[in-house]
Amino acid sequence: GVVKRTALTAFSNIRKTGLAAITIPENDELIEVKWDDADQDLILITKEGMSIRFNVTDIRKMGRSAYGVRGVLLQKDDEVVNMITENQGSHILCISEKGLGKLTKMSEFRLQHRGGRGIKCYKITEKSGKLVGARAVNESDELLLITTEGVMIRTGCAEISILGRNTTGVKIMDLREGETVAGLTKVKMDSVEEAEDEPEEVAEGISDGIAGEAAEESSDETAGEAENEPAEEASEEPAAESSEEPAEKAEDGTAGESEQQ
Repeated sequence: GVVKRTALTAFSNIRKTGLAAITIPENDELIEVKWDDADQDLILITKEGMSIRFNVTDIRKMGRSAYGVRGVLLQKDDEVVNMITENQGSHILCISEKGLGKLTKMSEFRLQHRGGRGIKCYKITEKSGKLVGARAVNESDELLLITTEGVMIRTGCAEISILGRNTTGVKIMDLREGETVAGLTKVKMDSVEEAEDEPEEVAEGISDGIAGEAAEESSDETAGEAENEPAEEASEEPAAESSEEPAEKAEDGTAGESEQQ
């Protein structure tokens, strides 16, 4: 639940071995990094269904080696699963480990000061399990879910119910016994359309290149045949003439001998 801000200029001279961006104790780990866009709100989501929203100006700028300040006060065995910025989407999507999920409007997360316990964003029950992740999404986005057994599904965010903060989600994915949701990611439709257009352009370029190579090969073969034809005719004519000359001389010699006799 610790957060920190560091000026980008502190990373201007990167060494080959890298630079220390944060000092992390043994019982903690870094889960996410965001670009600080001046005045914006951050939302921290925990696996026990708690959330807190505060402005980035509540976090003072620190050096690279600093650990940070408290962003949210965690209860026993709780931990932060995601950090979200307000400009990433109009709704917050929460997914629990047993395949349930929901959308909640961003406006329902009121602004607070950092360091508090926060407010409920998901009602944890035995049926839902703990939260595995949260994302800021728009209704036009899509969602990818993958399970601990390697099974994946893709669904539109518009198909997920919009519910209040302190509620449990609806069934999004059917799971086998002992299987849980391992992770999720957001898919923007704009990036999907651009990726689908690129293979067509590449294919057209490849086909044009193949056609060009075929045309060059055919022209080279035609030129080669044209160059070989005169050489063959020239090599055949002298041979024919040389074979005919001895025969003519032989005939003239025979005719002379008969006249003398």
